[in-house]
Amino acid sequence: MAPVDQAPPIVCSIIQQEIGDRVQLRGRLMSRDEAQGRYSLRIVKTGPSGSSTISQGGPFSAPANTETLVGLASFNLEPGGRFTAQMSLRVGDRTVLCAQPSGGSQ
Repeated sequence: MAPVDQAPPIVCSIIQQEIGDRVQLRGRLMSRDEAQGRYSLRIVKTGPSGSSTISQGGPFSAPANTETLVGLASFNLEPGGRFTAQMSLRVGDRTVLCAQPSGGSQ
């Protein structure tokens, strides 16, 4: 069993940045050891003008103890619009679910 104060082998999250009327999302991960795998990022946006889905994925290679950024999605979020974002990593036979941003409303 790993010591209580030891970080998980790999952690990830979705970074949200607002740039004017646009929302930009990208994945961030950090691994204790060098890691290679695949990421999957899915965003669903809904609002008065309809809905849209953005799906991205691909390989990543992360050096040990170094922040690694993967994927990048940018979209407009009109007044009354909302979005949800989900990201996961697949490393070997393990799937890691990433922390999600708050799916804001404009």
